[in-house]
Amino acid sequence: MMCEPIHDAEGSAADAVQRADRGRWSFWIRPAVACPPGMPTGIDPLLGWLVDVAVGDVVVLRVLKEELGRSTVQLVTAFQRRWIVKRYHRPPRLARWLRRSPAWREWRGAQRLFAAGVRCNRPLALCRGAAMSDEVLVLPYVEGACLHHLVADAPPVARWDAAYRTWRRQAAHLVGEQIARLAAAGLANRDHKIGNLIMDEACEALRAEPVLIDPVGVVPLRFEAQLIRQLAILRATAEGAGHVSRVERLEVLKALVERDSNQSAATARQRLRRLARRVEAASARGA
Repeated sequence: MMCEPIHDAEGSAADAVQRADRGRWSFWIRPAVACPPGMPTGIDPLLGWLVDVAVGDVVVLRVLKEELGRSTVQLVTAFQRRWIVKRYHRPPRLARWLRRSPAWREWRGAQRLFAAGVRCNRPLALCRGAAMSDEVLVLPYVEGACLHHLVADAPPVARWDAAYRTWRRQAAHLVGEQIARLAAAGLANRDHKIGNLIMDEACEALRAEPVLIDPVGVVPLRFEAQLIRQLAILRATAEGAGHVSRVERLEVLKALVERDSNQSAATARQRLRRLARRVEAASARGA
């Protein structure tokens, strides 16, 4: 077995990735994700469990998603915690030519988000079979409801009281602050659906931004059109889930505009109107 530390370009020595080989499987493990309580401190117990995960020798609590012949998302338990196991299978010819697999892009995207200070669900390990056609991604399970369900399960608008309206507006502002943080770090998310935003306990109490999951679409931000498309996707998926008020839509954009503290109030209003028009147009085109 080979075991060596690997440092990502955005990572530190304390956040190093351990590379290990066992049989036909190769593993990239980030021990910093495996925090106490209940987690082993050494790499060997983790590696032993990850070998069992890779070969499918674990008890599956629930299958969360399945695309026949392509991928499966499972919920498992170990070390007094719940974990998400994503299994990907690609035809060997495809695996040989397309080296940037969905598992690799999610691993890389999560590290980019972490380096930018964006709350995200970082994988504990990436496991790859010898033929590169089988890959397994292991992530901590994030407790909380996705924003899609919160919007879809909201009470009828006629029953919204002032406190609930204020809470939704402030939550929308946090969503906008997260997008602003992404943009400030030079990143865009091509799959910024509300179903990929988890409202954990801290977010529900309005103390923190949502947790961003499935960062497969996180890429460098090179054009403003990428940001507009990201906002249009967010709006379309929110309105597809349920009622979203105009105040809430504007609150997301206001958080983005207010990121620039050197602008005048008049300039901020002009930018907000321009941004709202461009997102409206992109939404009408279907982003």
